[in-house]
Amino acid sequence: MIRVVSDTAANLSKELIDKLKITIVNFQYFVDGKLQGNDFDGKKYYDSIRNGAETKTSLISVGQFVETFEEIIAKGEEVLFVGLSSGVSGTINSATLAKQQICQERPESKIEIIDSLAAGMGEGMLAIEASKLVSNTKNTLEAIRDELLKLRGKICQYFTVDDLKYLKRTGRISSTAAFVGNALKIKPILTGSEDGHIILIDKAIGVNNAYKQLANKYEQLAEDKNDDVYITHTDNEKGALFLLDKLKEKGLKGQCHISIHEPMTGSHLGPGSVALFFKGIHK
Repeated sequence: MIRVVSDTAANLSKELIDKLKITIVNFQYFVDGKLQGNDFDGKKYYDSIRNGAETKTSLISVGQFVETFEEIIAKGEEVLFVGLSSGVSGTINSATLAKQQICQERPESKIEIIDSLAAGMGEGMLAIEASKLVSNTKNTLEAIRDELLKLRGKICQYFTVDDLKYLKRTGRISSTAAFVGNALKIKPILTGSEDGHIILIDKAIGVNNAYKQLANKYEQLAEDKNDDVYITHTDNEKGALFLLDKLKEKGLKGQCHISIHEPMTGSHLGPGSVALFFKGIHK
């Protein structure tokens, strides 16, 4: 039996985690130095950021991965871990070191590490697909790995932010660019690159134009408009619903899942951001 493992940055709901039987390794995050629990209150979290709270996240340790993987292996199962992009986090490195440690002690252990090259529901989509592939007991661990590596090159993730100061704080843009951009109401259009980094690809004047550009990307790249899509937001349901309307105008026929963005990468986006995830003909 194969056990799918992911982390909290995959943005999967508790209901979906339970339904798909995915094991989650938790990141830790802090608000004003206080460790937060695993019951994420998105409204409260993003309001605290709006009100000036200092937020920090910590890397999942090698020890956490060793403990999780060993518990699964002790049950006679194989491990398939889908993790947050190596372009924005050291998570994959920690998981790989854990695998090396376990396999050195027990060479018969079977562990595959998948760098999603994505965050949020981009990572979550790969974990969901992994669970579907695992449900077919004829699929081997290696075969599932190969399918996921093919799929990750098609996971499209486009997003915009409400306030550029959060990207400035994490070094994505300069202080001058943030000041001028906010003054002119410039909204960046960002994406996850092929190597898993966040890159700026375009700009829009005004937030509604930014959402329209996200919908244009969907129209241009969607592989099948009957497929499900995912929208996440950092306490901006109004923006998410506006984007959904634009996606329907562009031909969306599949189901759209809207949820609040997880706290790990959400703290870098800041309140008010909206992100779109879908399967494309390419990234």
